[in-house]
Amino acid sequence: MSVAGQPEASRLLAAAARSPRHAYLLHGPRGTGMDRAALAFAADLLGSSPYRVFDESHPDLFVVEPEGEAILIDQIRALRADLHLRPFEAERRVYLLRECETLGRDAGNALLKSLEEPPGYAVFVLLCTDRARLLPTIESRCQPVRFRTPAPAAIAAALGDVPDAARLARVARGDLELAQRLATDADARTRFDRSGTLATLVVLDSTFDAADAAAELVASARRAGDAAEVSVNERRDAILERIPPGKAATREIKRIRTQHEALAKRRRRRAETDEMRAAVDATIGIWRDVLLVAVGASGAVISSERLSDLEALAEQAGQAGAEKVLRAAQDVRRSFDLPVIASLAVERLFHEIALAVRVMSS
Repeated sequence: MSVAGQPEASRLLAAAARSPRHAYLLHGPRGTGMDRAALAFAADLLGSSPYRVFDESHPDLFVVEPEGEAILIDQIRALRADLHLRPFEAERRVYLLRECETLGRDAGNALLKSLEEPPGYAVFVLLCTDRARLLPTIESRCQPVRFRTPAPAAIAAALGDVPDAARLARVARGDLELAQRLATDADARTRFDRSGTLATLVVLDSTFDAADAAAELVASARRAGDAAEVSVNERRDAILERIPPGKAATREIKRIRTQHEALAKRRRRRAETDEMRAAVDATIGIWRDVLLVAVGASGAVISSERLSDLEALAEQAGQAGAEKVLRAAQDVRRSFDLPVIASLAVERLFHEIALAVRVMSS
């Protein structure tokens, strides 16, 4: 197993796949390839082709991720009930839990009971992007595997033979998953570029409306969610077409439909959240470039095709204004890990940008 830019994590997971413990905690920043690594690790543990695991359709893979803003105790109760089932195909059953920092105390304590006395065939793989929020009792029961922000060169290498790989790696600013989306999805790249444009228009266009711009970004996120859901449903239909007729067909069809309905909801939520984060990341990227121009380092900007706009923004905002905008954008970015209405958070960011520039230029 090899994860781009993660030599230590790759080595630990490869060794763990050969002789697994009962629980692992994969932790690190978003966009490090941690989720994909977890699925590849699960495929190794199950002795399965990665395709069935990445599609989350393997019968011995049980996936939990937040419903809304948290993993609920009912989800952990369902997991605990599943623990009594022996493996269907593989020698093990793998329990993959995303965003474990969202576990509340009750849900965390319920999970703790399973971590303390799991059946011999169970392996838990927990993912966490904010280790400080994770319950210490959960963390202490797991083998940690750390993921670090990959260097631009590692991201470019992971993108392979795609046009402009080096620039995409720099634009993504350490986010491997974002770089991969921008490299492979033309619509995602268009939406990302549009977010960057809005980050300039908030100052340069006197008719700019923050609420309309925020609504535009939310609509883009929903389109990304639509596409993710369609992809899951197409995969479901392809599987259903291959089911041979027989007595067991009705039960199998019901199982597949139920499984893919849950998967479609998870993929939609993840796609929409990723899209809103990417929109804020585009704003952060633009205003980091503005800061570089403001301090006389124009040669280091990433969005060089926008240099005239960056210079205009730097002239109005100055170094202090650009720094203030960046602090506000980082606050909004972090707020997506908490219960927040994304449209209002982004609208607030646009107002903060306009206010920061107005104060500095007055």
